[in-house]
Order: sequence, then structure tokens, then C-alpha cells
Amino acid sequence: MGNKIIYMVLAGVFAFFWWWTGYQEHYATEAGNLSPGYWFWAIMTVAMGAGQAGNEDNPINACINALKGCVPMIISFLAAGLVINLMYQFLVKDGAFEISGVINMFSTVAASSVIMVLVLTAFRRAQ
Repeated sequence: MGNKIIYMVLAGVFAFFWWWTGYQEHYATEAGNLSPGYWFWAIMTVAMGAGQAGNEDNPINACINALKGCVPMIISFLAAGLVINLMYQFLVKDGAFEISGVINMFSTVAASSVIMVLVLTAFRRAQ
């Protein structure tokens, strides 16, 4: 029961950290809301079933193993995000390539999906 309480607290801390990070100037929209890209990669992380690899009693080991287990998923997200970003830049923006768009996409994918993996791991272990 003690570990479940620790996992519940960690889930709350990680969820707050995900929310707080999304509202930072880099990730938020100009109106101050969570960006659609931040939501999209969080939903994709949930849909892919992230957070199942951390089957340890120790909360720190569980979170580390969950992150290790999700590395291939996050790499595939980065590759998909790169393709989406390049298609947008070359097809919608008429070939106006901006490296800052690629860097922002990598940052958004990494922040949203990595923190969501930790949230899901803590929630699953708290059950």
C-alpha cells in the first residue's frame, strides 16, 4: 500500500509538470493555451500504450524502465514529426524551410511524450 501512495503522489507531480510545461512560452499558443501539437503527441503517447514497461516495486526504477521501454516509440514519434513538419513547410508554406520549426517540433514531441510516459507509468502502478 505504501508504494501505491508514492505512485499516486508521483502521478500528480508528473501530471502537474506536464501541464506546467505545456503552458510555458515555448509550447503555448499566442493566446496562452496548450498548443495542438502538445496535445497531439500526448494523445499519441496514450494511444500507443506507453508506461507499461515499468513493472518494478521501486518507483525510481519503474520510471527509468518505462522511459527505456518507450525509447523506440519516442524515436518513431520524432521521425513522424519530422516528416509532418517537412511536408508542412514544403507543401503548405511553399518551400519556406525553417530549421526553427524542426527544432520546435523535436522539443514538443520530446517534452510532451516523455512526461506523459512518466504520468502513465505512475498512474498504472498506483492501481
